[in-house]
Amino acid sequence: MRRLLMAALVGAFLIGFTGCLDDDDDNILYYLELGVVDGETEEDFLIVTDSDTKLKLLNYPDDFEIEDGKRVLIKYVIKDQASAGNNYDYLVNVYSLENVIVKDIIELNEENRDTIGTDPFVINSIWIEGGFLNVDFTFLGSDKVHYINMVKDPEEQEGNDTRIYLQVRHKSNGDLPYQRFRGIMSFLLEPLRVEGSSMVTLVFSPQEYYSIGFEDLEVEYEY
Repeated sequence: MRRLLMAALVGAFLIGFTGCLDDDDDNILYYLELGVVDGETEEDFLIVTDSDTKLKLLNYPDDFEIEDGKRVLIKYVIKDQASAGNNYDYLVNVYSLENVIVKDIIELNEENRDTIGTDPFVINSIWIEGGFLNVDFTFLGSDKVHYINMVKDPEEQEGNDTRIYLQVRHKSNGDLPYQRFRGIMSFLLEPLRVEGSSMVTLVFSPQEYYSIGFEDLEVEYEY
């Protein structure tokens, strides 16, 4: 399965995950997935994972704030499968539940072009899942907050509205490159829809600030 990692806060402690993890200590099968909160109260909220599985939580962290539509990373163990008539698929024990940052895609202009950041970092993977554009990235830092943004540069567009050229930008705020951090962020896709078309192609071209070069990466967004 695709390796993923997420950041509750960019520059804060980052934890690694895959779609499912087999814990050899007790032969317990742990799952670690991205998803969103469905519901607003303790009694009725669920987590809907990117694989469209609905989870009913037997427990969750005391400091977790329930908010409908919030994007999360959940590590869990399946306790029981739902019976007929339930509004969820599995009853689960939660081992961690973290918020995932979701941002809008920024269009570059004269005001933000020189301040959005062009510090070196690595793009590990870009994909669409769960209705979001997700980016797995790595950067070097120490103790300052870093900013990761997705941008659309009008100067890069070729005139074909269904081929949208995007860049991922990193701003280190002068942090010292002592430690390696890896994270995941999600970006809203709906603003990229083109009227009269059911699909657009998102193109990521090599940039000089990407630490590892690659050829054009294309991701298809159907809606």
